[in-house]
Amino acid sequence: MFVWIGSAVSLIACSVSGFSILQGLDFYLLLLASAAYLVGVQVSTIVIHLPLNNKLQEYDVESMSDEELRQARLGFEAQWNRSNQIRTIIACGVSLLLILLALRY
Repeated sequence: MFVWIGSAVSLIACSVSGFSILQGLDFYLLLLASAAYLVGVQVSTIVIHLPLNNKLQEYDVESMSDEELRQARLGFEAQWNRSNQIRTIIACGVSLLLILLALRY
């Protein structure tokens, strides 16, 4: 939990401190990276992944039949995988952008 929230806090802190250090395109790229991370990773986790994970925890898999397990998986897997792929692509893009910005300074 600390790492998950800490990543958002550190990006916000970098954006605030970057206001006085970075100029022009570099500052806007930092803001873009921060916004993309906050919306694409943090918000999608809160809005999509946590509710799906909570729903999954409600299942008593020990007492479910094979058909019930299959139906539960069908209702969960496609949405979770699709959202996770998008979240991963955004996180990788943000990481690459932040590395490129760091290498410039």
